[in-house]
Amino acid sequence: MRATKCSALRTAHATRSPLWCSTRGRRDVLVSSSSIRITATAEPSSVCSTSRFRPQEAWRAKPFPIIKDLVVDREAFDRIIASGGYVSVCTGSAPDANEIPIPKEDADEAFDYAACIGCGACVAACKNASAMLFTAAKFAHLEKLPQGRVESDRRALAMVQQHDAEGFGGCTNQYECEAVCPKEIKVSAIARLNRVYNRAKFKGVEV
Repeated sequence: MRATKCSALRTAHATRSPLWCSTRGRRDVLVSSSSIRITATAEPSSVCSTSRFRPQEAWRAKPFPIIKDLVVDREAFDRIIASGGYVSVCTGSAPDANEIPIPKEDADEAFDYAACIGCGACVAACKNASAMLFTAAKFAHLEKLPQGRVESDRRALAMVQQHDAEGFGGCTNQYECEAVCPKEIKVSAIARLNRVYNRAKFKGVEV
C-alpha cells in the first residue's frame, strides 16, 4: 500500500472522520469511527479523498434491509428486473447471431448497459437512495435492441413503478451514481428510460 494512503488512513482514523478511498471508481476502503475495513483491491493509481457527504453506504437505503453487520439484502433489484427487465416473446430456439442486423454502435451501447452488476453503488452514492441508474441500465440494454424494443413502453412503466414501490428515491440529476459506478454506466440511460416512460404515459399504455 502506498505511503500516501497509509497516512491518509491514519489521519482519518485519528480524527474519526469518514474517508472514501477509491481505486478507479471502486470503493475499497471505508474508515468509520470504530473500524477500518480494507479490501485487497488497492492499485498504484489509488487516490484518497475525504467524502463531501455523510457516509452514503448501501445499508442506509431503506429498500436494502440489513442482514448482518454490513451485509444487506438487495432482492429489491431482483424484483425490479422481474417486473419488466426481460423479453416475454416466445422465440423458440436460439437464432443465429447474425440473423437480425444490428448496427455496431447500438450493439456496443447495449453491451455497455448490460454490464451493470447490480452492486448497489449507485444507491449508496445517491443522496436520495435512488436506483434509477440500475433500473435504467436494465431497461436500456433491451431497448437498444430490436428484440426488446417491442415491449419498451410497457417495460418502462412496469420497472419504474416497481422502483418506486420498493421505496427508492427519485433521481434529481446529481450524477453521483455515474461517478461511482464500477462499470462506468452513463446517466444517459436514465434519460432514455425517462423518454420512453413519458411517451408510454402519454399514450396511455397499460402495464
